[in-house]
Amino acid sequence: TDKGTSFQRIIDGHPEAFETMAALGVTLSDDLLTWSPVKAGGTQRMLGGHAFPAKVILEPQIRGCPVCLRADAAGSTAPSHIAMALRGHWMVPPVTLCLDHHHPLVPLWRDPKPVSRFDSVARFRAIADEILAGRLDRETRDPTDFDLWLDARLTGVAQGGWLEGQSLHAAATFCQLLGTALLRLEQILPAWVRRNDRWALYQMGFEVASQGEEAIRDALRRLQKLAD
Repeated sequence: TDKGTSFQRIIDGHPEAFETMAALGVTLSDDLLTWSPVKAGGTQRMLGGHAFPAKVILEPQIRGCPVCLRADAAGSTAPSHIAMALRGHWMVPPVTLCLDHHHPLVPLWRDPKPVSRFDSVARFRAIADEILAGRLDRETRDPTDFDLWLDARLTGVAQGGWLEGQSLHAAATFCQLLGTALLRLEQILPAWVRRNDRWALYQMGFEVASQGEEAIRDALRRLQKLAD
């Protein structure tokens, strides 16, 4: 407060908060700002160059890859809870897999209050031993085409195709909704899909949506025929 801003305003992504810190000699790197949810007017936040609704990107639950976090600790002389760092793209809900280690993102902690939610040193201090002991590890899986496409979009690598022309949040959400609907063609109810397997819904929708409008229309016609 004495410095003319607050931690809350910084984690809320107010650009003037960064400017205030810079005037005091504390300059945040461009990478840090790129991979932090910066306020972009209204209820939108910019992350990695893409716009997301704040309620989507600022969920109470923080997820991460325990293998990445162990690597942080191993590569630093600082205490583990200080060396471990969150990655910005872990905040994007459709990101469900670490492509470096093929490890699913797992829940680390949940807190509805942003100030304590993003106090990562205090949070990691409570769970660092569990992470180092491998108690948060899960079974690995190979990345899907959707996982690879999503990562490419987040890192600014153009892949072409119909989905490239849609906003990232809208395209990913559409893939999930379409994949959920397509379960009906396999006589599977969405309620039967476990939370840990929802990555497959994105892939099912992506397999169709990535082919363009005609493939989407064909899938919708097949779904329509299921109705009496």
